[in-house]
Amino acid sequence: MKRIYRTFQGKEVDMDQLLQKNETMPAVGNIRVNARGDELGPDGKVIKTREEVLSEYYDEDPNLVSDDEISLTKVKIARKNQVVLEKTTETSATTETTDQIVRQKNKEIK
Repeated sequence: MKRIYRTFQGKEVDMDQLLQKNETMPAVGNIRVNARGDELGPDGKVIKTREEVLSEYYDEDPNLVSDDEISLTKVKIARKNQVVLEKTTETSATTETTDQIVRQKNKEIK
């Protein structure tokens, strides 16, 4: 989807084209990067591309969680919520903990 805006004077400005045209220009500020995100050296030349910077960050991040862990956690939460909802609709005065209910439902599934 193109982002074309019309100015008050009736001129059309294509923001995507403007961004592509100026992506190698140094960004304003005290961080030495261009508009694309590439790191720049003192002479304004690209030292590291945006892709290299991102890959270094994600390779070194100790708190990064894998996609498998996220999907497994989502499944566990969904199962617990579903089981609790089923149990509370059956009887409103239950004293069983969520873990006990999950174990019971897992036994029924097996």
